[in-house]
Amino acid sequence: MAVLLAFAAFLLFSSSPALSYTWPDNVTQYSGYMDLTEQHGVAYFYWFFESRSDPSNDPLVLWLTGGPGCSSLLALFGENGPFLLNTTDTPAYNPYSWNSFANLLYVDQPAGTGFSFITDKAKHDTNEGEIAGALWNFIVMFYEKYPKYSEHDLYIIGESYAGHYVPAIGRYISKLDIAYATNLKGIAIGNGWVDPLIQYGQYAPYAYANGLIDKAVLDTAAGMYDVCKELIKSGVWPVAFEECQLIETLVLTA
Repeated sequence: MAVLLAFAAFLLFSSSPALSYTWPDNVTQYSGYMDLTEQHGVAYFYWFFESRSDPSNDPLVLWLTGGPGCSSLLALFGENGPFLLNTTDTPAYNPYSWNSFANLLYVDQPAGTGFSFITDKAKHDTNEGEIAGALWNFIVMFYEKYPKYSEHDLYIIGESYAGHYVPAIGRYISKLDIAYATNLKGIAIGNGWVDPLIQYGQYAPYAYANGLIDKAVLDTAAGMYDVCKELIKSGVWPVAFEECQLIETLVLTA
């Protein structure tokens, strides 16, 4: 992750906002900041790549990495972006990038994530409703800055803790009766962290069903989950997280 951010920092801080890049993927791409200081006290960092196929007609996909607090550059450089960082830290063309058939937009959010920085701490987001509102304003500013994408179908997709962000922003937009809101055609979640009360209890049974752990580990994990579950219900989140993560560690190291 440090390598990814270091490379991105080199590109970001050695150039001006919204500078067009054409290397190593020969498509139009832009990166920079959307300044939402007045409304939300934050400047959002984004990186956008046109579709390799039909940028004038292909949909706009907004990608959100989870965490919470994990930069979307993790997905850009390590998962579905147009280029990946190999073992020599040299960007390499990714033939499987999602921008093969979509205009692909990454953003570091919520406020304070990755290269997005807080300009007014008094306006720091404290719940999913505020995060969704800020992200919608980011989308509107993106449309205004790059109007040729403002009529494209919009899909919001994310992974991990974005299992919270994606439904929140999707619901927020679906209730709007204003320009651009009808662009949203769908949402999707991959490997979503949606409900820890349920999901922590499924690590061990899944691993056991696939022959990755034995019955003794399964039984040990079941007892640990009982403790984990009660801590989650108690609302003592730091203690619950520490205890519940022991289940994942047990399963992965067994």
